[in-house]
Amino acid sequence: KQWYQRRVRGEQGEELQALKDEKDQYHRDVKDMLDSLKKSEENFSEVDAKRRQSELLNQSYEGRLAESKLAVEGLKKDKEDAVRMIGLKEDVIKTLQDSMTATTNSY
Repeated sequence: KQWYQRRVRGEQGEELQALKDEKDQYHRDVKDMLDSLKKSEENFSEVDAKRRQSELLNQSYEGRLAESKLAVEGLKKDKEDAVRMIGLKEDVIKTLQDSMTATTNSY
């Protein structure tokens, strides 16, 4: 009878130890998954921060591009105004020359 009880206790002890080992492995697996999840969250945060930084840079470049386009339009208008002024001055000079020629011819 004692032999049987020791055998049963031994089997129960082995089963108990197997359950403890399984529980420990489960805890290690859960800890590994949590560590992996934490690392993934950190990586996501880094990627998200870089994405936001990229968006801000893009907005900045878009703003500069818009300013540049306005500046180019302003320069085009200035050029058109300058060409028009040169044309007017040439017309005034021609008119004065014609007037002087007419005046000289009338003497």
